[in-house]
Amino acid sequence: MKKKLPPSAVFFLLCVCLSACSRNESLPDKRAETIPAYGDAIVEATIGDARTLVPILASDSASGQICGLVFNGLVKYDRDLQLVGDLAERWEVLDGGRVILFHLRPGVRWHDGRPFTSGDVLFTYQKLIDPSVRTPYS
Repeated sequence: MKKKLPPSAVFFLLCVCLSACSRNESLPDKRAETIPAYGDAIVEATIGDARTLVPILASDSASGQICGLVFNGLVKYDRDLQLVGDLAERWEVLDGGRVILFHLRPGVRWHDGRPFTSGDVLFTYQKLIDPSVRTPYS
């Protein structure tokens, strides 16, 4: 007949095992001594691998999630699911909703230092509606 361990013993063994797994005694713990380097790493959990990192081609949820972390849009949702400006500081809805005039945030630059312009927005929009570019938004 097998004896069952009391719940307190199981809890104690679990704590010992977890603490043993979380420490590596052969390596010194330098976390208190070092300051993370600027531009270090971010770890994000996802249910799958991204198929693409091109935002206008992202049709699966994993790609969309990662692109959402890496790229900016003209607008975004805040935590209350309200549209707020991102690359656009404000916008106007005109002509009965047929025209949206975006006012771009000043001082935004690409990674290479070139300024972000309305020409960049136009290029992206034209790619979104181009029938030869297979996007989920066309």
